[in-house]
Amino acid sequence: MPETIESIIDSFPHPTLTPIEGIPTFATIRQIQVELNSNSSSIHSNLGNGQLGLLFLTVSPTTYDDLSDVPFIPPENPGPVPIIPRGTTSGRADIRAQHVEQKRMFNEYIRTDKALKSQIILAVEDLYIKALKHRITGYANITTREMLEHLYSSYGKMTPQDLQHLDEDMKKPYDPHLPIENLFDQIENAKDLANAAGAPYADAQLLNTAYNLVFQSNVFKDTCRDWRRLQSAQKTWPTFKTMFTEAHQDFRDTTIQGQTPYHSANAASQYDTLPTEATTALANLAAATATDRAALAALTSTNEHLSKQLSSVTKSLTQALDKIQRLESLVKSTTSNSTPISNYDHQLFRPYCWSHGFRVSRNHNSATCKAPKEGHQKKATAINRLGGTEIGLNDVKNTLE
Repeated sequence: MPETIESIIDSFPHPTLTPIEGIPTFATIRQIQVELNSNSSSIHSNLGNGQLGLLFLTVSPTTYDDLSDVPFIPPENPGPVPIIPRGTTSGRADIRAQHVEQKRMFNEYIRTDKALKSQIILAVEDLYIKALKHRITGYANITTREMLEHLYSSYGKMTPQDLQHLDEDMKKPYDPHLPIENLFDQIENAKDLANAAGAPYADAQLLNTAYNLVFQSNVFKDTCRDWRRLQSAQKTWPTFKTMFTEAHQDFRDTTIQGQTPYHSANAASQYDTLPTEATTALANLAAATATDRAALAALTSTNEHLSKQLSSVTKSLTQALDKIQRLESLVKSTTSNSTPISNYDHQLFRPYCWSHGFRVSRNHNSATCKAPKEGHQKKATAINRLGGTEIGLNDVKNTLE
């Protein structure tokens, strides 16, 4: 057994946890807990059922009890020296050996907890766990599980939408041509996530969901009948797994006949004993075909509408191009005159005079007018007429149109 916290960490399957960047979320907290669970269970211990290592450090007692028939009792500090009752003359060596083992188990438990806790401190920004930090002792008196519980309660709340998606995932139909373990994992994963989110399912809910899924697969009729006949106390998750594992094995043996159902490309054609499944598949195919037809009809209608819009836009564009060509011709005829006119006049392609309007010669504009009226503005142009006359304006408009 490793003796130091550093050597314990080095022995973990995940020496470094996946870091949480920024505010923790349920998903990121769950990720590091999965890694912590793997680390804690990798440390061999005879405590509990002797099969789960020190998993008790990273899961709730309820979760541990679900996995083990033997409760986990955290080891107590046996003290620095063994306590040998006064007057004991025999068995002193056994008492000392027992004390050594108790001390080893206690130190192993404490050091592993510290190693796991140090991993969290490195993976999560201090801002999100410092509420647990004592101003003198820091995190010394905080356990790994307390840190996880703080993260879940403060940042790992699942929204109602998350819980709904979790429920939907748990109730996805089970394909009996796949391993029965897929179904077990589907149920157990939902249970674990719901527990971590503080919204646990009742055992009866999980069993009923699992039963409905295998019943709806329509290939375990006899086993479903046997399950229904059990007394309520007998209907447990381990019993369910045992019964339907055997039923699934029988299904493979009698239906597949020597082929691996999970990888055979022709497996579907061999299920001649399952007319209900075939009927269901055909019905689904028909529904899918009808859906495709409706989608194609909608797409055709949309294309027709877009074609009409494109035709209208093309027509407008053609008209605009015609106007541009006429305006270009007008620009050429206007600029061919040697007499300079203002930049603004170029924009309407007409010379303009404040006193005489647009009906002037090409050599006549506001600046060159030889017979200005009272108040004449030499800077008036076709664009900015400065209150000048609008004689001939309609002629300009007609030309532009």
